[in-house]
Amino acid sequence: MKKYEIDIEALLNEHNAATENVQIPIGHQERFARKLKEHCSAPKTIWERILSYLHNPTAGKRSAWILAPALTVITIALCLNHLNKNLYINQIESNYLYAIKEYGKQLSEEGQELTKEDRQDILYSISSILSDEEPLALQLPADMPKKEKQKILKEYYNQKMEGLNRIKIFIAHNKEELE
Repeated sequence: MKKYEIDIEALLNEHNAATENVQIPIGHQERFARKLKEHCSAPKTIWERILSYLHNPTAGKRSAWILAPALTVITIALCLNHLNKNLYINQIESNYLYAIKEYGKQLSEEGQELTKEDRQDILYSISSILSDEEPLALQLPADMPKKEKQKILKEYYNQKMEGLNRIKIFIAHNKEELE
């Protein structure tokens, strides 16, 4: 046997005689059974632990004043993070909208030299391209990753820009015919 190893059986046999006559306090088995039951039925998840701690009449009331502000700060931080993501996506869409609206204004000014019918067609086409009932970013699922939202916005507004470029070609072609 190694120097620091203890032979538990020998130790128990040695002290067995000393503990045979010791009386167990009254109610010890009941208290032990109750504590064992409490331990076995202890909450498993963090939320169950927090709730059981808060339901404890002595500790719960004191710690609620500590826990409530902490949970509030965490909730605010999560909300701000979510808002920040949405603001970023909304800013991207706002930039796209501004660019196509300015381009649409420029094209409507260029089309002033065309015939009345062509001008009406151009203005109708431009207004159709620029009209959106609701911003696209609001229609996308909230749990969609930011990169995927950016990609969808880019593709969507690139299609609108292509439509405006076709109108520009139409204007240039019809201006040549008028001259």
